[in-house]
Amino acid sequence: DVDARKYIGGAALQWAGKGMVQRVQQTFGGEIPLIQSENECGDGSNTWDYAMYIFDLMRHYLGNGVVGYTYWNPILNAANNGSSYWGWQQNSMLSVTEDGALVRNPEYWVFKHFAQFVHPLAVQLDVEGDWSGSALAFRNKGGDLAVVVMNPHDE
Repeated sequence: DVDARKYIGGAALQWAGKGMVQRVQQTFGGEIPLIQSENECGDGSNTWDYAMYIFDLMRHYLGNGVVGYTYWNPILNAANNGSSYWGWQQNSMLSVTEDGALVRNPEYWVFKHFAQFVHPLAVQLDVEGDWSGSALAFRNKGGDLAVVVMNPHDE
């Protein structure tokens, strides 16, 4: 609807958005900014396997042109296996133990690699080759190259 389009300044895609981000980009021709508005939260186990899944989600969304990726639970209480205040067990980047210690969970390291090396206003680059399915590359504003790669293998 052409009349409705003039009121759309952007779109946020939640969980099911992973299946439609490409179609939304095609529909709007990249004219509106898209964000991924809620990371899939996991089950509170905070495993490396799930962190690799989150990396793949980030690669999928960022690779399809979203300008922001939102992590839902940056920090949760570890005593109840990451249970949110409404009772759902969920993963988090950080957990606080009963004695107050801070634990960096596997998903923390996924986000740290992006946040540490990819700067604001970086431009995403195309990647190709054997590792392209597990990598994203960016040219930072100052000209340096940032490549974030996940090794999906055990070695």
